[in-house]
Amino acid sequence: MQINNPIIKNFFSLFLSQAFSKVFAFLSTIYLARILTPDGFGLYGFAIIFVSYFAVLINFGLDTFGTREIAKEQYSGKLLVNNILTFRIILAFVLYLALVLIVLGMNFSNTLTVVLIVAGLYLFPNAIQVSWAYYGFEKMGYVGIIQTISSLLNFIGVVLFVKSSGDLIYSILILSLSYVVSNILLIIKYVKKFSKISFSVDFNFWVTMFKESLPIGLSTIMISVYYGLDILMLGFFRTVNEVGYYNAAFKIFMLFIGIQSLVNYVIFPFISRNSNNNIIIEEFINGAMYLMNRVSVVVCFVLVFLANDVIKLFYGSDYSASVVLLQLLGISSFFVFNETITAPYLLASNKSKKHLIAVTAGAIINIILNIILIPGYGAIGACIATISSEIFVFSLLYYFSSEEINIYFTKIFLYSIIPITWTVYIFNQNTIIKLYLIITFIGILILSINKIKFLTLRLVGMK
Repeated sequence: MQINNPIIKNFFSLFLSQAFSKVFAFLSTIYLARILTPDGFGLYGFAIIFVSYFAVLINFGLDTFGTREIAKEQYSGKLLVNNILTFRIILAFVLYLALVLIVLGMNFSNTLTVVLIVAGLYLFPNAIQVSWAYYGFEKMGYVGIIQTISSLLNFIGVVLFVKSSGDLIYSILILSLSYVVSNILLIIKYVKKFSKISFSVDFNFWVTMFKESLPIGLSTIMISVYYGLDILMLGFFRTVNEVGYYNAAFKIFMLFIGIQSLVNYVIFPFISRNSNNNIIIEEFINGAMYLMNRVSVVVCFVLVFLANDVIKLFYGSDYSASVVLLQLLGISSFFVFNETITAPYLLASNKSKKHLIAVTAGAIINIILNIILIPGYGAIGACIATISSEIFVFSLLYYFSSEEINIYFTKIFLYSIIPITWTVYIFNQNTIIKLYLIITFIGILILSINKIKFLTLRLVGMK
């Protein structure tokens, strides 16, 4: 059997490189959590989340817009890259100035003030990243390699220069510098492979670009609210120590959630190109959801039932308070994975307003529940708010997608009874047997991919 399908090639090339990238990134997280202690790690997590809200404004849906339009070949890659980069670089200077003024105007400690101002430098490498263009051209292998190099440089840097909790500033600087290096390498490769990059100010195109990306950008902001607001509110209403515990659990949660991000990157260009063909899209979506549903079951039960072992292994006994937080976040992972396919479908099919409604509703619920729960229940309240938001977002995304095409989620979910029963059985074993059974189950899942018509290969190029 010969594979001519770019989706499968991109998936496996990106999966392998992302696997190495995530490993190095997670090793950096483990090292920093142990060296900085819960207090320092809490400051680190608070600073990253704080700056991420400014970074979202730099992105503002332009990544998704650029990828979609390149895939559709509606605009040239050169026009998109030149204008988006120019717009973002200008915006980065404006937002960094705003960040500095806001931080200086807040009643933060001197340490946190310096940390936030230094962390704000992350906005500039974020402004020059062009990985979205590679995704549009479906040349994803090189992006994965560069991201792996970036994660490796970050890991080496923190091991060499971060030796105590007093080196918090170094850890943030190293993260920004590694991101600078990776983006410069991507730009160099882009110039060699596609076209030269130059500053371009086409105001007419900027207006079009802004109108098209506005719903996507607002959706991105809403998503960042219910993924990042928890840490910010914990920082304001609770202790830095509790932020550290939550951040430790959240990093592991995001490591697993990275799988669904990988799937999004790979399938988005295909859905964009075929968005007008409901027959292909419907079978593709149901096939992809079939697989992601099974992955969601595995991830959910691993995070819930192995949380104690995972936290002790990676962070040590100092982070025992993170166990219950990881278990709660693990429950939300089930809904995150099952919305993996519907979200890119709505965005790629020019139904971004419906996507915006879903994530905005989730963000509003998250804000309300965080305000109610965090002051009294702390990090556990934040986890409950996250679970509630994800359930609501998943339900709305499924509903909106079902208005456009037939999605057989109930049937797909019923097929999960066997893996759910298997994972409950796993829970009753000791740690070694748990790991063995989980690995066995994942192996069976991989071997059965061709039997469940993964991503409907018959339609998209498997011969």
